[in-house]
Amino acid sequence: MILRFTPGATAEQREAVAAAVRAAGSAVLATDGILSIDPPLDEGQAVPIAALPGVAALLARDPRAPTLRDQLLRTTGAACFVLGLLVLVAAHHPARLAGPADPLHTPGDLQPFWPLLAWYGVVNRAPGWVPVSLLPLLGGLVLLGWPLIARPLAERRPRWHTALGAAAVAAYLALALVEATR
Repeated sequence: MILRFTPGATAEQREAVAAAVRAAGSAVLATDGILSIDPPLDEGQAVPIAALPGVAALLARDPRAPTLRDQLLRTTGAACFVLGLLVLVAAHHPARLAGPADPLHTPGDLQPFWPLLAWYGVVNRAPGWVPVSLLPLLGGLVLLGWPLIARPLAERRPRWHTALGAAAVAAYLALALVEATR
């Protein structure tokens, strides 16, 4: 809550208002003819304090303070400006590192990031009839249903559960190793 003083308010009037706010149980922070009141006063406390001499207005918030909407608009506008500037600079000064890329040929010495080595191994060695593009969807479905599958297996046959996990890790490492040495 913000309390504004009149321009002609004396120091005694300001101190009397601050004392009345403190007596109402709120903390006061005085800056440049304004009192910041926290926690806000209820209506029964605010009306008598607003009627004290030297008080110009008692507001729920400072109208000069930016709202969340104002901050979001400023931030979004600044981000759009910077992005637009970068797009214009990139459009007028494109990078000239080499000739145009051939989308149908990947250089052999180009290695993928190491967590993806197993995925590239599957893609490069899968037979033509395997729908490789659907493998991530199938993997996601298996991961979603894995607790339903693995819990009964782990409770009934814990060694099989451990062997299945070890086989999955071994298959991943083997595919990654084969792809890394390609």
